[in-house]
Amino acid sequence: MGTALDASGVIAYDWNLQSGRIQWSGNAAQVLGCADVDEIATASTFLARVHGNDFGTLSGPGADRGRNGSIRATYRIRRDDGSFCWVQDRGDIQTNAAGEAERFVGTLHVVTDEKAKEARLERLAQHDELTGFFNRGGLRGILDQTVFESLRDRTTSAYLAVGIDSISRINETFGYSATDSVIVAVGDRLRARLRSDGAIGRVTGNHFGILLRNCSPEDMRQKADALLEAVNSELVDTEAGPVPVTISIGCVQLPVSARNGHEAMARAENALAEAKKAGRDRVVIFTPNRDKAADRRRAREIVERVASAADTGALQFAFQPVVQAPDGDVNFYECLIRLLDDDGLPIPAARFMTVVEDLGLIRKVDRLTLEMAAQELHASNAMELSLNVSGLTVSDGYWLEMAKSLLHAYPEIAARLTIEITETAALRDPEESHHFVSELKRLGCRVALDDFGAGHSSFRQLRNLAVDVIKIDGSFVRGVSDSADNRLLVKTLLDLAQGFHLSTVAEWVENAEDARYLVDQGVDYLQGYLFGAPSLERPWLSTSAVPNIHTIPGIAPHEQILGRLSRGLTG
Repeated sequence: MGTALDASGVIAYDWNLQSGRIQWSGNAAQVLGCADVDEIATASTFLARVHGNDFGTLSGPGADRGRNGSIRATYRIRRDDGSFCWVQDRGDIQTNAAGEAERFVGTLHVVTDEKAKEARLERLAQHDELTGFFNRGGLRGILDQTVFESLRDRTTSAYLAVGIDSISRINETFGYSATDSVIVAVGDRLRARLRSDGAIGRVTGNHFGILLRNCSPEDMRQKADALLEAVNSELVDTEAGPVPVTISIGCVQLPVSARNGHEAMARAENALAEAKKAGRDRVVIFTPNRDKAADRRRAREIVERVASAADTGALQFAFQPVVQAPDGDVNFYECLIRLLDDDGLPIPAARFMTVVEDLGLIRKVDRLTLEMAAQELHASNAMELSLNVSGLTVSDGYWLEMAKSLLHAYPEIAARLTIEITETAALRDPEESHHFVSELKRLGCRVALDDFGAGHSSFRQLRNLAVDVIKIDGSFVRGVSDSADNRLLVKTLLDLAQGFHLSTVAEWVENAEDARYLVDQGVDYLQGYLFGAPSLERPWLSTSAVPNIHTIPGIAPHEQILGRLSRGLTG
């Protein structure tokens, strides 16, 4: 037989069924790791080298070839040095003139490298490459099996979600390489304290999952405390220097508090989140809570409704007037987002926006509301609108590109659109906020700083941000006429805004006394229920819109405005 096959790792064989002798291609001994081809020249000597675990699937030389007279099998053969090589066996039966089986002719293809790659891929599918532990999918499979066995055998086990605290701080201070070292070291400390029947996985970047089989509730708490101490008691040595590390742990009892692997992971991670919220470096045990379960159901409903809002119209604007002081004309309307329930009634933003932000949908919402505001402005030339965006949107380059496209398509709307960002968002990343404000102003929009006073901007920060309008935080405005502290705060904020020649809006104006004080202090615009509640109707199209309040000769403008308001202007 030729050597071309031998060179490629493929060797040919011809097995004589009458004599039991096998004839191999010339280089078979070397390819299969034998000193002499005579050592595999018969079916019995060849089979003696086959791995014992592979006999169940083997149909090689000297074994049952099956009814169809062919073989398609993969198995291992032992080399002289004790190692094994994988081979693919492909052969067919040959018959004589009488139709009797006479020979079996085929090839063995050495596929050791391919099997190694396959094994590595199978391992990666179930294991984390950095630590060698199970990954989330692999650990969840083990959890499912453990819960099933616990229900069947009436035993108890436990699942622990372990999170490394302040991982972002470690990244920023010591670098990503040191962070990887911390993750590996923490994992090693956790694994060293597990019993042989336990299991550990790395389920996300800095989170581990630990399964404790046959573990009572008392044992679970003791084990969690011991793991906390084991990790937190020593610094982790890295190439960037010693790193102080703490962990937090969330625990769930199986199968009492979780009926499958998915529930076990989710509930332990909820407990872990509570441990971190409570100050980190602690253990929290999951306890069923009907209120929390109801909250999660409502959150899922909100997410589904918001996610499909573009198609269903579930998100709509409620428009609230902002009036000019002292003449009382409606200057513009603020667009306040509302989610409609199944009956078409508006749900206030406070009841769903936290969920939207927590679950990462806020950028989608802000992009949608930008389109909605642009459509409203394009449909009517008779009004101006202001639109709130979240702190995350300030750094959303895609939102800015959308704004550029819309304002280039409809350039007439830019001068009638004000974008509001909160002061706290602006202070979180001043450079990003400055870029955001500059781009919007370049497009022709105005920019307002919402909740002004809550973040305590400095003179330098306010000057550098270069917004056009500031909206005084409503918590300072409400009851300002009766509160000396609020009057001092409002006067200070107004002095600051007037020093930078910025327009001012006072929010949450609810009574005439507060409005009188604000007008006296020089506020430019007033907004609140005294002037109109948010409405799903478009007030500029309605005859019942908030009327203008014009001055009357001989009466100070603000006296006229407040006199009308005190007699029930908005009623």
